[in-house]
Amino acid sequence: QSFLMANLIQYGPARHYLQDACPTAGYKICAYAEQLPKTADELLWSTGIYQKLGGFTGMQNEAKQIVRKTIETRPLEVFKMVADNFVAGLLTHEPAAEFHRDYQVPSFPGLIALKFGGRTLAAYQNSAEMRDAIPHRLIRAVDGVVFPFSFVSLIAIAFYVCRRRASEAFTLSVTIVCFILGDTLLCAALSGVHDRYQARVTWLAPLGVLLLLLRLAEKVSGRRASGRDKKQPRPCVVSATRE
Repeated sequence: QSFLMANLIQYGPARHYLQDACPTAGYKICAYAEQLPKTADELLWSTGIYQKLGGFTGMQNEAKQIVRKTIETRPLEVFKMVADNFVAGLLTHEPAAEFHRDYQVPSFPGLIALKFGGRTLAAYQNSAEMRDAIPHRLIRAVDGVVFPFSFVSLIAIAFYVCRRRASEAFTLSVTIVCFILGDTLLCAALSGVHDRYQARVTWLAPLGVLLLLLRLAEKVSGRRASGRDKKQPRPCVVSATRE
């Protein structure tokens, strides 16, 4: 509920609801209604506001109530937010997009040193991620071509195999497409639009295309081999009889 509330605040519906409901609604968050940060991440993690309100445990019931009231009073705003985030989520899927030095939790190096020692901390600090040496531009360029092409190819293959009554191939292609769409809808609606949510599942598209093409190639080669066997003349059989 906290993630959904923060998402509704970031994209407007819950922010507008709180502006109308506070301070008479009696929510703890009303004390910060005029200074709520722009993003859900800032509200939940970096500004300290959510920790002052009691964190995820302390805000569980209040967040649930705010989400329910927001949906009840502003259903069209919520629907528009979900639809816009869903479309944006389909276009936001870069692998390793958050693998940057500045994206790390500030207390993490100290925790690594405490739990695993200085050698592990040095390896962490010397990693490609912490040196910002990951080739994000190349990854983005490859992903921007591979995923859309694979996704469209899955849909095309689904139509192709459906006409030929290949149930296994049809089921696999449709399942992957629906899974990616469902994951995008769920994550974008509940927690916003982030590359990492879609990047967790988009690899299924090129893998699925590869598996399906291999299966189709096997069937084509099998039919050709069967056709060659049928075209070969039968051996002449000479029967000898005793007179």
